[in-house]
Amino acid sequence: MKDERSECALYGNLRKLGHFLFIYTGNKTGQRRALIFLDEKKETSQRELQTKLDIQSSSLAEMLGKMENEGLVERRKDEDDARKVLIRLSEKGHQEAKRQKAQLDAIQLQLFATLTEEEKDELLHLLDKLNVYWDQLRHDPEFLNQLEGVKKK
Repeated sequence: MKDERSECALYGNLRKLGHFLFIYTGNKTGQRRALIFLDEKKETSQRELQTKLDIQSSSLAEMLGKMENEGLVERRKDEDDARKVLIRLSEKGHQEAKRQKAQLDAIQLQLFATLTEEEKDELLHLLDKLNVYWDQLRHDPEFLNQLEGVKKK
């Protein structure tokens, strides 16, 4: 019989790590990710940004509205396709992106300081493998049905 304690321990540890990341580094992570992505591009479409951030269009629209009100981004209609909204960072947005990136780099160094380079490589390999598999599970009807059963209890 398969030892289920290891899956339980893995799940518990991943939940605890996810909770830690959310509580201590999760403040406006969507905005931070958007700022850093936009800082690397001159301009991008709202659709491309939505795909990159993997969020709902309504969530992105709300976030961009707040960022626009803070003077971080500028939105405009594409001259060639009026249905397309283009987004770019303002100068203030570029400065904030650089600040956020430096802060994130420092946090990431500290979060993984206990691991050797070899351990980091191994962990990254395993997490990549889980991400690929979990992306497949997102589209697996049997798995999704199991989740519905768990949610209702």
